[in-house]
Amino acid sequence: MLKNVGSLVADISDDFERCNTSLKKEYLKINISKFNEVAGKINFFKGTFGTGYPFYVIDRNFNRELPIISEQLRYNDELRNKSILLQSDEWKCEECLRDYGSMMADLKCKCKPCPNIDNELKPRKVINRLGDLDMWFVCEDGKVNECSLIFEYLLSENGFSTSDKDPVKTINDFKRISDDLKNGKMPSIMLPIDTHIIEESELTKCIINVRSETLKYMKGEYTPYVSIHPLSLRKKWQKDDTGYNFVHDFLNSFTEYNFNGYLEERLLDTRRFLVRTFDVDTLYDILKVTGVESTRRRHQTPELEEVFKEKVMSWKK
Repeated sequence: MLKNVGSLVADISDDFERCNTSLKKEYLKINISKFNEVAGKINFFKGTFGTGYPFYVIDRNFNRELPIISEQLRYNDELRNKSILLQSDEWKCEECLRDYGSMMADLKCKCKPCPNIDNELKPRKVINRLGDLDMWFVCEDGKVNECSLIFEYLLSENGFSTSDKDPVKTINDFKRISDDLKNGKMPSIMLPIDTHIIEESELTKCIINVRSETLKYMKGEYTPYVSIHPLSLRKKWQKDDTGYNFVHDFLNSFTEYNFNGYLEERLLDTRRFLVRTFDVDTLYDILKVTGVESTRRRHQTPELEEVFKEKVMSWKK
């Protein structure tokens, strides 16, 4: 049984965040490389890219040291304190998830109306404190469904799993990963993964639209927003209720692999446009204003601003 789940998950996440060793960097690289290797085996493959952690904390070649982000530790404390206030030794959701978890296609939908749940310890709120990889597969137009079937199978065969699939197992597995890294041992299991599939033409359109949206911000019209709405693997493939703000992801963490042809040209064009039109501080302001409040707090970390500025300066080359 998982006791005091809020404190437990907060402790696990703290250990993972504080571990900024070369071993952890190598482990992250192994996960990313394995995903790219699996994706490259599929027909209609047009490249991959990563967003979120670790892509906003490190240069693409992993030459920098991993920073310890104080906002993540504060975020974990928030969960820990809520758990203590609830004075709940047992996680009410655990038995339900073990018995019925495989039948819950969408945890947010199934858990929200439950009268027995502690609102601050909903399964999604708990497992969101644990790290995962956000990786995107770019496919030929019209081939999303065809690619998703074989991709789901190949990911599972290579040890990848979503955090939604079995939240209790996710917590236990992540503790193993964190403990191994803390003890100087390479983990034998992969990180939880959020996998998304997007058509080449949609991604290309999003990249091009970043230009006009950033110009509107400079005119004081509104917060830049470009919706990117992929097919995402949760327990099964689904379209989430809303898309992601691609402007934020593009500036914050977009890291491409194996792009070529027209897609690569448009990516490079947009990056050159941004660095010729805006200074680096303005671009960093756009990054922050397009993120949620926790993102703005996270980017008060000096090392993250340094990584961003180095990345942007490389776009001039």
